[in-house]
Amino acid sequence: MQKVNNNVSSTNRLQALKEFDILDTLPEEEYEDIITLAKCICKTPIVLISFIDETRNWFKAKVGIDADSSPSEISFCRHTILQNGIFEVEDTLKDDRFATNPMVTGDLNIRFYAGYPISVGEGYNLGSLCVGDTSPNKLSDEQKKALIALSKQVANQLYLRKKTIEVNHLNTQLTENLEYSELLQKSMLNFNASEKLLRESIKNVEVLNLPKAKVSGDFFVSIKVKDYLFLLLVDCAGHGVSAGLSSIAYFSTINRVIINESITDIEKIAHRINELSYDYRESGTKKLNSSSTMSIVKMDFELKKIDCLGIQQSILIKTKTGETVTAKFNSTPLNYDFQNATYTKQTYNFDEITRMTLYSDGIIDQKGGSENKKLGTQNFTNWVSEKTSANNYYKNKLEKWMEGHDEQIDDILILDLMF
Repeated sequence: MQKVNNNVSSTNRLQALKEFDILDTLPEEEYEDIITLAKCICKTPIVLISFIDETRNWFKAKVGIDADSSPSEISFCRHTILQNGIFEVEDTLKDDRFATNPMVTGDLNIRFYAGYPISVGEGYNLGSLCVGDTSPNKLSDEQKKALIALSKQVANQLYLRKKTIEVNHLNTQLTENLEYSELLQKSMLNFNASEKLLRESIKNVEVLNLPKAKVSGDFFVSIKVKDYLFLLLVDCAGHGVSAGLSSIAYFSTINRVIINESITDIEKIAHRINELSYDYRESGTKKLNSSSTMSIVKMDFELKKIDCLGIQQSILIKTKTGETVTAKFNSTPLNYDFQNATYTKQTYNFDEITRMTLYSDGIIDQKGGSENKKLGTQNFTNWVSEKTSANNYYKNKLEKWMEGHDEQIDDILILDLMF
């Protein structure tokens, strides 16, 4: 058997092969389909998709051979990858290079071989698509064209597989980052502490918090200052990571205004939050055009009064007479025109109301029902009006509304307070 001196073991070619991460992988349907076609077209009992590393010719897909690989020094593929075209041996016993090859003289009894290199864009031939027979043979011109075309399809599958692996890796990293962002947001915004404080202060509380993604742009915060309990529900523009980052910024701003600056009038709180968020928006090299909305409630337990204010958010109030009314809507959103903004609060006595409901627009924008339309403000107001003290009321209503419609449109946050 004639030895071949070549660059089969060149570092660059082996590195290119390694980057495709194909060696020792499980069978895949795409490659099996290619050898099936090659067998039908070339009418040979043996078909291989093989790749050569430092020591072996490894078979990714095979028919007619039981082994998973062969030593590279005796492989026909070793010769094929040195070519730029079809490498064909019509009768191995008449070719000095292969007449004494164990694959010819042994049980495989290969008498015919034809292969075309599997070439990648960098110019490296990583392996071959080859056919073999136990009798002398010769491919027709049409069969050769088909073998070349199928070999190029193997190369295309390699690239597709590589891209799929890269995308899956990126998706894994993204999922891990989102999970970390979720934990970070919950930790920094201290959701549990806000809900605990709210439940300690109010007779009956229902919270429905359904982020569209792992990280939410909707959040609420409860702050106790002397005899006041402040409750703020914020709907940051968008959803996902960008809205989640905005939520952290707003949380910090809210605490600065109420705790550090000791502002207790909710009209002044609204103006100050808007001013700070506007300054933040304008300080960046790229201006942020999105705006956010907010509801602010201040409960004075000494005077038994409630001040409420909605910044492009409605607050629904159920009175002792059974009527459900909407607190006045302030039209200027946060992050916008703070100098000309006008925020007006409304005040109620504790003994005037039985329920107060704060909510983000995700609930009214949610599609569902028999016609798959948005729920809308009126339907949600009806939900609020019809509510009793049942637990998970809004969760159950929403599930029924979305039945058969799985897609959640936006982050959903509802705070329902019974006095």
